[in-house]
Amino acid sequence: RLEEGVEAVAAAPAEWSLRVNGLEFARCRDGALWWGVFRQRRAASLAPVRALARQLARIRCPESPEPRHEWRTARPEAWLESVLRRSIGLVDPLLLPEPVYSQVSAVEGAARGIADLLAIGRDGRLTLIEIKAAPDPDLPLQALDYWIRAAHHASCGAFARRGYFRGFAVDPRPPRLVLAAPALAFHPTTETLLGFFRPEIEVERVGLGVEWQLKPRIVLRARGAARPEWCDSG
Repeated sequence: RLEEGVEAVAAAPAEWSLRVNGLEFARCRDGALWWGVFRQRRAASLAPVRALARQLARIRCPESPEPRHEWRTARPEAWLESVLRRSIGLVDPLLLPEPVYSQVSAVEGAARGIADLLAIGRDGRLTLIEIKAAPDPDLPLQALDYWIRAAHHASCGAFARRGYFRGFAVDPRPPRLVLAAPALAFHPTTETLLGFFRPEIEVERVGLGVEWQLKPRIVLRARGAARPEWCDSG
């Protein structure tokens, strides 16, 4: 975290992912540091890890000298996730800036993660944020799958038992659900599919402006299957 541009992201209660604009280059778990882009090995010292962080920060940025480099083009959704995590108040000003968990590990034996970002509000209620950087017709149903499992875990206190949001009282109510993407990247079927969701599922679409890598702005909001409202917050 001493290197400029490096994010230390809570991947689990005792596990940290080190990233540059969403692309992981190291992970700290069980007292050990693992490093490498795309493929990791255990670190014997910090020097090569810090050198990799500097090199990655030079390549993976909006003004990259090598815009077609695989580090620059890889995982655009992770980059968008990174932007939203740093600006979580744009999604909802009631969300706490920390802790915000990324790609939450399996809880209580579940085989899959729970959405891209998991945040908590000042009232203790959870918010799931599912992110897409390109049009994807599966976004609503994928997010609904995560929401069902997260609602179950919240209701039975699984998050608190596993150490998530330590020091906060996690509300047992079902979480809010946010679908986030560049404003022009929502698939045309998204609105239709959301119309079949049950009313008790609080879902909101949040769209970012085209220059989200440089200056994140929310330019679109819509509740449920309602027609979107265009706005400008940044």
